[in-house]
Amino acid sequence: MKKQIIITGFFSLLAGFIFLSFLNGAGAATMGDFAYLKATFLNQDPDPAEPGKYVELRWKIEKFGSDELEDVTFVLEPQYPFSFDSSDVPEKNIGSWIGYSGEKFFYTLYYKIKVDENAVEDTYPIILKYKGSSNNWASYEYDVFVQKKDKPEFVLGSMITSPTKLVADTEDAELKIELQNIGDGDAENVKVEIELPQGISATYGYSDQSNLGSIESGAGKTASFFVDVDESMISGEQKAKLIVSYKEESDEDNEYKTKILDLSIPVKDKPLFEVSNVKSNPEQIKAGDVVELR
Repeated sequence: MKKQIIITGFFSLLAGFIFLSFLNGAGAATMGDFAYLKATFLNQDPDPAEPGKYVELRWKIEKFGSDELEDVTFVLEPQYPFSFDSSDVPEKNIGSWIGYSGEKFFYTLYYKIKVDENAVEDTYPIILKYKGSSNNWASYEYDVFVQKKDKPEFVLGSMITSPTKLVADTEDAELKIELQNIGDGDAENVKVEIELPQGISATYGYSDQSNLGSIESGAGKTASFFVDVDESMISGEQKAKLIVSYKEESDEDNEYKTKILDLSIPVKDKPLFEVSNVKSNPEQIKAGDVVELR
């Protein structure tokens, strides 16, 4: 009877060890004798991830069991649309780990990866591998959500000048340029500055800038500028740039974005006149005559 109890106790202990070795929560792995790691995916920032930007992934790593784990190593294996660049590396080694984890004693694992700019909205898998005290790797798959946010997109519309034709040696000419938002998102605090070519300058301070406020998706507003055209300006399409700064309504960081648009300003030749011939009727003019001059 005593022998039977000893055998039963041995198998109970063995079953308990196997359970501890293969315990699987929100991502767990066995590492070494009487010690194992558990990786819990905490969050992604931003959530959702955005195409063309970075996303930071965080795991809470806990150690259970009294034995020391040596050479604790993590490797993140990204799949499309995720990739590493110079901002981070796939493999991270934290060396040895002694003792138990607790409420305040755990390791936070960070990874920063790039999202492909052409990624479509979807949930994508990513694989985290880790080990300790052996070459037995545990591998778990996690989901990362990618979503393309609605963003404004600007194009130039019509341009109207006053006078209608710009010529050399013109002062205080007005340029009215329509800015259209063809994107899916609204833009706020839209400010426009015109970068003028040589020979064209702002008439007065800040007349090369215009504040347009908010421009909703599918709408447009007109920016007005006042410029002087130098007398030596030659005719032709003069290359300028429109620098648009704005905030995206959907951007939680509330940062200004910049868009540069190419612009052509047409300048015509200034008409030049000279007297080529003079005739009078009568040909001989004397005081008191009524004379027609041609």
